[in-house]
Order: sequence, then C-alpha cells, then structure tokens
Amino acid sequence: MKKITLIVVIMVMIGGAIYWNYATGIPSLSVKADNKIVEVTQGTYCWSSLISSECVDKIAPTQMVKEGFITPTVVKPGAIMSYQFSKKPVGDSESILLEDEAGHSIDVKRENQTFKAPIKKGLYMYTISARWDKGDVSYAIAIDVKK
Repeated sequence: MKKITLIVVIMVMIGGAIYWNYATGIPSLSVKADNKIVEVTQGTYCWSSLISSECVDKIAPTQMVKEGFITPTVVKPGAIMSYQFSKKPVGDSESILLEDEAGHSIDVKRENQTFKAPIKKGLYMYTISARWDKGDVSYAIAIDVKK
C-alpha cells in the first residue's frame, strides 16, 4: 500500500511540474491593423520555468521577411495598430522598434497598446519586446503600407 501511495504522489508531482511548465509558457502576442489580423512571428527570447531555462536567438525581422518567414500585411497609411499579449508584462517593459527598408530604425510611441503605422508607402518591420517574471521575448511583424 505504501508503494502505491508513493507512486501516486510521484505521478502527481510530475504531472504538476508538467502543468506548471505548460501554464507558465512563453506569452503570445496578437496584433491588428484597423481590426485586420497581422501575422506575428516569435523572435529572440530567454525564458525560465520550473524545470527548464533557455535562450533562443533568431534572425532579425528584416532577414525574416527576406527569407519568407514573415509575410507582410498590407495596411493603409496611418492605420491604427493595436496589440495584446496573452499575459501582462512586468511594469513598463514593453518597447516597439520600427525599421524601414533602408535599415533606419526608431522607437515607436505607443499609448494604451496602440500605435500608428507610417504614412509613407513602403515595407516596415516592427520588433515588439516585453519582459515577464520568467524572461523576455521579442516578436516580429511586417507591414506593407500602400495607399
């Protein structure tokens, strides 16, 4: 009887560890441009959980577009872009970096998880980053501003 109890306790502990690892996984990000869904690709991240820890370095968003890993979403000039993480980041750790086709980059002003797409036509890549108690993650999106 003691062996059965011990086996059950061990199985519950293993199941709990697996659930904890799953429940505290890397948050996802959803982005919309004027309520149109924008493709999001997970970028570089470092993440820790109860039983594992890893850092993964991915290629830059511009290279992701060139290699076909990201399909740019066509948006109107000045489109209202909104984003939502599946889990709330720590404090004010969110940042958005915009890069144009020429490789120039700027920090994007955001308010209430919204920002505006550029007015000038062209291809733009965004890196949206945030930090949580268990690590930090960046995400990449690409938009093609057309009039």
